[in-house]
Amino acid sequence: MAIGSALYEGTFDEASLTMKLERVLCGRGKLEAFSYEQETDRFALSFSTATSPSQIYTIEGGQRQTVRQHTRERVLGLPQEWLSPGEDSSFTSYDGLRISARLYLPAPALGFEGPRPLVYYIHGGPQGQERPDFTWFSMPLIQYLTLGGFAVFVPNVRGSTGYGLSYTRWVDHDFGGKDRQDHVHAMTQVLPQDKRVDAKRAGVVGRSYGGYMTLTQAAHHPELWKAAVDMFGPYDLITFSQRIPKAGSPTLNSSSAIRSATGSSSWNARRALTCSRSDARC
Repeated sequence: MAIGSALYEGTFDEASLTMKLERVLCGRGKLEAFSYEQETDRFALSFSTATSPSQIYTIEGGQRQTVRQHTRERVLGLPQEWLSPGEDSSFTSYDGLRISARLYLPAPALGFEGPRPLVYYIHGGPQGQERPDFTWFSMPLIQYLTLGGFAVFVPNVRGSTGYGLSYTRWVDHDFGGKDRQDHVHAMTQVLPQDKRVDAKRAGVVGRSYGGYMTLTQAAHHPELWKAAVDMFGPYDLITFSQRIPKAGSPTLNSSSAIRSATGSSSWNARRALTCSRSDARC
């Protein structure tokens, strides 16, 4: 379950309604946009990675062997070798579900030695996804932390997008349930096995839903964390649901928001379960 986006070229057979993929044009990063020009048989695309802002490329030739980079965007003031490309760190969670994740370690050129203290980064959504994309605001923060000697673990637990609708809908009627346990499993069963990481010196940080989950982790599993930083995450799901503007989200009023999170048709039951999943006293 690699994190990123890819562009493939293939041939579609209308008679059999089948697509034959012939080659990969790009991958292991974030495809921002692409276009194909039939007259010149050439692709143009914008592509970013964990260590590079978005660049513009063209790909041409019979076997797509000619790749030209037309821009030279860079991170000012930092040598490329100081930045961390990250690595796939996907794992199997407590119930057998495969969880996509990425681990960013300080670049060897920085000279850090020994197991690195850990920052556990949780994205927003939960219908979202972290990818190796320097154009997204999370990546400069991740790189800043690795420059300071931290390892950064970035999971896309159940509820994230990019892995099929069923994966995204795992959090329907279970907000703060099995998704919370994915993080606990990573911290107790997965990361302690990596000798490059010191899981006993770990902090958790997240934004929006990730902020909610950060507070949930700190409240329910304080033994796992030395620090917790919530970036604009709701700590009370009851008041959060009551303050969602109807104009901004007409289908997500107080009642439907709590029903979506808990799956209960009873208001009292929904409220009780939602209170148990909040980080504030109800």
